[in-house]
Amino acid sequence: MSVFSMLLMIVSCRANEQGLCDTVHNSQCANADIGFKSGVHDHMTCCAACQAKPGCSAWSWDYVDFHCHLHHDCTRVSNSRYHSGFGSPSPPGPSPPGPPSPSPPGPAWTVTTFHWNVHYQCSGDGRCRQAALKKFGELAHEVRAEIVVGIEMNGAHTVMHGYTASHEYEDAVSIMVAPGWTVHKKGGGQIRSGSGQRGLAVMLVTPPHAVHGCPRLCIMGVHPGHSHITGGKSIVDGVCGRSVADHCSIAMGDWNTEAHEVRGGSFHSWEALIGGSTTVLAPDSRTCCHPHTCCQYDHVGTNIAGAREGSSKIWGYQLTDQFSMKEEHMPVSLKITLPGSRTAPNNMSAITV
Repeated sequence: MSVFSMLLMIVSCRANEQGLCDTVHNSQCANADIGFKSGVHDHMTCCAACQAKPGCSAWSWDYVDFHCHLHHDCTRVSNSRYHSGFGSPSPPGPSPPGPPSPSPPGPAWTVTTFHWNVHYQCSGDGRCRQAALKKFGELAHEVRAEIVVGIEMNGAHTVMHGYTASHEYEDAVSIMVAPGWTVHKKGGGQIRSGSGQRGLAVMLVTPPHAVHGCPRLCIMGVHPGHSHITGGKSIVDGVCGRSVADHCSIAMGDWNTEAHEVRGGSFHSWEALIGGSTTVLAPDSRTCCHPHTCCQYDHVGTNIAGAREGSSKIWGYQLTDQFSMKEEHMPVSLKITLPGSRTAPNNMSAITV
């Protein structure tokens, strides 16, 4: 082989190596995502994420919302808010260490959730708030809810006697668990998602019945804004730890978007806030907002492997005969069947700070 041919091969190889990070402006890959990252502020960071992802050979960077979409291949479409790049697929990397071996499976069991966003107009009126609190407690007890979330409802914990409650965070979001659940850690704060207060309440808990593969659960009440989620996962991971959050979470609330956007779509709300992939996400019914009922915003989800959707109950708007209830959501309850474990839950080291 001539020296010239060898030099040509070297240049060609280097060109191929660099091709993935060569950005094409006003271009988006329309293919399905195999990965997603938020808070990405330059195209090289997005490209680096693709290089680190086995099987990734293309990326699309949304430089308006700072989102990075990773793809196996690229069918380019014109989009002025995107840059994209494509090249050869990344070689498979070493398998990450797996989680500890789960306990043997046992009988499945069902957990019942309840949440209600009464909206700030009622919560800001003393008489309306007191009436809403009374109704909140009645409905939660009617379905014997074990995980209860109040949204834009100051004082929700006062009507859930015997339940362990989080603090109230932005938007008066709080979460409570029934007697028999052990709380190890709790926290919350602001979800970065557009403007305004957007609340998040999180608990690390041990349920009264063991869950296969999940000795502890990460449960949360959520109220992101109407925009992409760009912050809040650090709060979830800080309370529960990333491994628990990514595989053993149950979250409910007013997501301000439809179920397909929580699962993926352009929002990827679940992945951006919690991690992992949903195994249950329901209901996807119009629950918002009085008096127009336009939108499918209230959902309960989990990423626990083997979980199954059970029955749901959606009440009509409440207290409309007494108050205007402007922008009120319908109260929602969902049953989720969880895979059981034959290992008894470990309730040690409980704290309720």
